[in-house]
Amino acid sequence: MAMKVKELRETLKNYPDEMEVIVQSDSEGNSYSPLYCVDGNAVYIAREPWYGDVFSTDSSAEDECVDEEEWDEMLRMPRSLILVPVN
Repeated sequence: MAMKVKELRETLKNYPDEMEVIVQSDSEGNSYSPLYCVDGNAVYIAREPWYGDVFSTDSSAEDECVDEEEWDEMLRMPRSLILVPVN
């Protein structure tokens, strides 16, 4: 079920104003999808100004296919807020 504006407002009040927001999408507008949920337990690592990788801090190094040292470093990085689409 798609998230409504009221639910989004309520969810966002739990996160810091300065938290970076990452959207799962493409700038071409090739497709659109309703908002499914918000994930504030993620680390975003930019690979390019327009692209990066997201790692859930609720996972493990093994789940995310990274070594333990790299995972420990990622866990010390600031969290990003991920807007997750239905599709």
